[in-house]
Amino acid sequence: MKALEHLHKESCNRGDIKEWVVHVAPDVLWYRVEDVGSYQGSLYGVGSYRRRILLYFDYYGSCGGCGAWGEGGGPDTQADLLKKSSTFSSVSGAVRAWDEETKHRGEVPEREPFIQAIKAAWRPR
Repeated sequence: MKALEHLHKESCNRGDIKEWVVHVAPDVLWYRVEDVGSYQGSLYGVGSYRRRILLYFDYYGSCGGCGAWGEGGGPDTQADLLKKSSTFSSVSGAVRAWDEETKHRGEVPEREPFIQAIKAAWRPR
């Protein structure tokens, strides 16, 4: 699986949620980022960070007071994004975390492409 490319490095629009995630965390090698919803929804990401699998889960909304990217707002820096992420040293641990997180959410993306992204993000030591 090929890593995602950042298409709008100089003019990244915060409204393009998937592009913004890749933009704000340039040290993460992203393999899949997907949002589910329209005006309000959930955001899911899988990447590789410091030789570990990174899972990013977040929420977003479209209006002030309805939680534009969670209660604290969307990430503005890589540090913000990393605070909302979890890292794993094994595929099995990341898959268990994915399954646990997604079973509590209403709308979720298709599981198999994310499992493939988790496998691609794994970097043995």
